[in-house]
Amino acid sequence: MGIFDDALAKIPSTITDEVEKLKVLCDQIQREYHPIYKQSLLSYEKYPKGPNIFLCIATAGRTQDEVGALTLERDIDNKFLSCLYTLRKNDLDKKEITFKKQKVWITEEDLSDKILTEFVKIYNYLQGK
Repeated sequence: MGIFDDALAKIPSTITDEVEKLKVLCDQIQREYHPIYKQSLLSYEKYPKGPNIFLCIATAGRTQDEVGALTLERDIDNKFLSCLYTLRKNDLDKKEITFKKQKVWITEEDLSDKILTEFVKIYNYLQGK
């Protein structure tokens, strides 16, 4: 968890709100992770985005015929979700690419580092680690 540990160490001590702390952590991780998208089948701009998506990491799909994206999202009740989105590799050539949400994990944690730890566990599970 090198990227995670580095981002955690860089958080300013002045940030006390857990959601804001999580947002700063996720932004740092996304910046560190961004070059990895160059090795991916899709550019970063094609992956799921939104005001409540804090982090989006490329991952394997459920099958070899899919590209996946794991997101960390906030829902209306300020609960955090890890969501697996997939896209068929056959659809990569299309102009309009739409990922489909396939699986949702609800994180019951309130602290930013614990929320990210759960996210990393899910990411490792999807990678087969």
